[in-house]
Amino acid sequence: MNGKKLFKSTIISFLISFLFCAFVGFTIFESKMHAEKLVMENLITEKTRRVSETLLGLLYKTQAVSVLALRNYEPEEFKRVAAMIVDDPAISNILVAPDGVVTDVYPLEGNEAVIGLDFFSDEAGNREAVLAKETGQLVIGGPFSAVQGGQVIVGRLPVFISEPGGNGRFWGLVSVTLKYPQALDGARLDELDSQGFNYEIWRINPDDGQKQIVVNSGVAGGKNTRYIEKQYVIKNAEWNYRVYFKHSWYEYQEAWLLLLGALCISVLIAVTTQKKSRTMFEQAVMLAEAEDRVRLMLDTSPLCCQIIAENFNTIDCNEAAVKLYGYANKQEYIQKWAKECMPEYQPNGQLTRDLVWEYGLKAIKDGSNTFESMHQMPDGTPLPVEVTLVRVNYMGNDVVISYTRDLRDIKKLEVKAEKIYYDALTGIYNRRYFDENLEQIIKSLSRPAGTLSLMMVDIDFFKKYNDTYGHSAGDNCLINTATALSGMMAREGDFVARYGGEEFVVVLPHTDENGARLFAEKLLESVRKLGIPHETSEVAHFVTISIGATTGSVRHTQKAVDYIKSADKALYLSKQNGRNRYTYISFDDAKM
Repeated sequence: MNGKKLFKSTIISFLISFLFCAFVGFTIFESKMHAEKLVMENLITEKTRRVSETLLGLLYKTQAVSVLALRNYEPEEFKRVAAMIVDDPAISNILVAPDGVVTDVYPLEGNEAVIGLDFFSDEAGNREAVLAKETGQLVIGGPFSAVQGGQVIVGRLPVFISEPGGNGRFWGLVSVTLKYPQALDGARLDELDSQGFNYEIWRINPDDGQKQIVVNSGVAGGKNTRYIEKQYVIKNAEWNYRVYFKHSWYEYQEAWLLLLGALCISVLIAVTTQKKSRTMFEQAVMLAEAEDRVRLMLDTSPLCCQIIAENFNTIDCNEAAVKLYGYANKQEYIQKWAKECMPEYQPNGQLTRDLVWEYGLKAIKDGSNTFESMHQMPDGTPLPVEVTLVRVNYMGNDVVISYTRDLRDIKKLEVKAEKIYYDALTGIYNRRYFDENLEQIIKSLSRPAGTLSLMMVDIDFFKKYNDTYGHSAGDNCLINTATALSGMMAREGDFVARYGGEEFVVVLPHTDENGARLFAEKLLESVRKLGIPHETSEVAHFVTISIGATTGSVRHTQKAVDYIKSADKALYLSKQNGRNRYTYISFDDAKM
């Protein structure tokens, strides 16, 4: 063997060994990054909800002022109403702009520069005013620099006065100005910092078409830092939420240890190769030693690994494969694995034999590929796996090395992430979602002193229904009832959850007593319309519900359990008075 061929053989051995170890390290760190990604996606969803609730809770104060315009606007009446509404330190001012020109602002002190401002001019933030007039809806603008100084977020609400013929005449705008970034304090974005995540919220500024950072953690991710980003719409505003991964691969100590180990093994193999003889006998020896090195890599790999011949028969495996499938030794694995651990069909109905041939032939043709498959343990227990097939030359022949990664833990994480807040039977929100969100809703509504209505719902004589028709029919009754109730939730923020057994709970932010009473009647009728037969009911020949409703003016001292107790008390009275009805109790009266 001449020096050039010896050098080439040495480099190839080094690269194969190094790439193999790098592949193992990449697989390990991809698993870590996947788990972290699931956590980040849940955080984005939670923070999006909190930002939306915080901003809308403050911006909807414009509705109270808009009523003044509809009943002959008077400046003195505006000042009186505005003084009651401006009760949050995040609110800079509330103003009115008949025909788009500001005439009154509260408080006036510090906001004098706003008087006379034309919202339909070309100033920053005025595009939203035009959009509000065109759509007739509350529109969010900002952050941008205000004429009175500082950065602000605004809500523009158009006011239309009804005229004969059904047409609405544009009266003007009612606007609330929020201090930025104080307006976002209620979203508790600092919790991301405490968990070690860098983040930013950004938008495309409609005034110049450039990217604008709304808020960030103060430490942006590097240029090459990986991140998760999702876009959410709050009214007209399209905001992008970006959360950066905690670490890059090179920040893990294990990564450097693996690279160092890969380098040492690769150098050792290269040095060993370099010392081989140039004779034909020594070439044969080198071939045998190369076989031993492949076997060594098999046995030291933490992944399940096996060598598959051209006829797709297993000719060798490592100890990790024996351990994963629970066999006694390699010989038993080689003899039984294909028969016992390869189910006839995949979950999608495809023959496993066809799947193996398809990807095996691709590996032989293209060099490598990766796919997910369903294996099984010798006892038939399903085993989800990720399989990577790599074509290599082994003992003078092309063979395929199969690396199998156990996905059971990852699949469990995915299922848990998807179903943590949903009831398995009915598909609506569960008790956990209700408990975690109700306290937050109370805190959010307490800042503007908003109203909250809560209802406890119970299926009448459900035990008798189960005893008469069986538990399978009872499950169907719960599913149909849950579907009817959830179908009534039309507003953003309203939701229904399964409280337990045949009980449900309905949460209605920004809903007063009249709204709660009307909604309770609609819920009763939605279940009656189902017409589910119930011959053993004492109130009707079909399934009905009883409701206990309560409404309170939210204060920061209130607790979720107080609203639950009040609604539960009302539900008890509905049952006492004959069921198939609702009973309303004021939250303040229930506490007396």
